[in-house]
Amino acid sequence: MEEPTRSDQVSAASYQITAHIDRALERQQACSYVREAIQSLPPHDRELIEEIFFRGITEEELGRRRHVSQRAVSKRKQIALNRLRSELSPNP
Repeated sequence: MEEPTRSDQVSAASYQITAHIDRALERQQACSYVREAIQSLPPHDRELIEEIFFRGITEEELGRRRHVSQRAVSKRKQIALNRLRSELSPNP
């Protein structure tokens, strides 16, 4: 079996770099879609999602701050996540 030539090695490296860049761009685009979907939520839901997922505030703590139960926060979070899923799903 022949050893790969320098040209083969460069081509393989170039392919790997291009694939890596493509994946990075896809992730960046996906993040952009998610940011836009979050911004489209009603303010109350947007703030809830941001506090739980980006600021790390627990449902229990958020409930105390909003003077509601953890269960109410959890239900509201599910409603907001369902809206995000709907917003992000491909339209048939």
